[in-house]
Amino acid sequence: CGFVAIDLLNSLQNCKIISGDEKSRFLNSLKTISTKIAKDFNNFKKLKFIKLHGHLRPDTYEITSDTYKDAYNRYFGKKTKSKILKNHSFSFSRKSKNLIKKHLKKNKINLSLNEFLRFIREAIIFREYSKYIFTKNVSKILDYLKLISKRNKITIEEISYIDIKTILNMHRSLIDDDIEKILKSESAANYKRYNYYKNFNLPDNVLSSDDIFCYKNQLIKSNFVTEKNTSAKCILLNTDKSIPICDGKIVLIENADPGYEFLFTKNIKGIITKYGGVNSHMAIRCSELNIPAAIGVGEKKFENLKYKKYINLNCKLNSINFI
Repeated sequence: CGFVAIDLLNSLQNCKIISGDEKSRFLNSLKTISTKIAKDFNNFKKLKFIKLHGHLRPDTYEITSDTYKDAYNRYFGKKTKSKILKNHSFSFSRKSKNLIKKHLKKNKINLSLNEFLRFIREAIIFREYSKYIFTKNVSKILDYLKLISKRNKITIEEISYIDIKTILNMHRSLIDDDIEKILKSESAANYKRYNYYKNFNLPDNVLSSDDIFCYKNQLIKSNFVTEKNTSAKCILLNTDKSIPICDGKIVLIENADPGYEFLFTKNIKGIITKYGGVNSHMAIRCSELNIPAAIGVGEKKFENLKYKKYINLNCKLNSINFI
């Protein structure tokens, strides 16, 4: 439903039923779990914030990635009030409302204007909330895997290379072999395989088996969020290391899931990601918080941007320029 809601909004804009500015302001009026997390960071002390949101971690499925609870000070640093939390109430113009009603009737969609807009609003909000709840369960699973790791004298790095099916199969049947030996053996084999496959370069979209052997880099169409124009220093974010000062900067990040909520507690000026689409987590978040962003610029452009100091991000013109 969240995907459908975004597609409906884009369709309304493409058919010139609503303007790009109206779409941006509508999305900026939403209050998703992202807004709550940023507000809780501003309003609550560390322990209460961790109790509510401590399960989040960048790269949700990565067991070696620290949770907010494990590395609160690294992710959040010095506490400053975020300036990007303002949500604004919004109502479409009378002209747009009439056009939407007309097209609902024309396409035989048996919904009132309010019902239609409520569907779009709630589909987006609850999709984001469901992802947040899902990350709690993933985090709990990873916590249990850490216990298995500790009990069998296996490092977290080693267990990160073990297939979850191996753990589940052990749970379903009696194992009288040396579990530590089994897990370490599989981890070593998968680590070797992982490093072998790292030598292969694949296209962003694999459309047929032929693409594995030969492909041509296609021009990637970036997804620009909001209609804002901003220029700033850019900074590459790597959560494996200490988090750099992001305030007032355009943040470059390969991809971002719910665990990157900490970025929205900082006063960032924009975001550029290598991967992601119009329905991706970062696209929804940046729309809600009115942060200019270019989502999914592709490997070639992203690698080029990594070495630039200043960037102009013009979302209205769909352009990224070096200063």
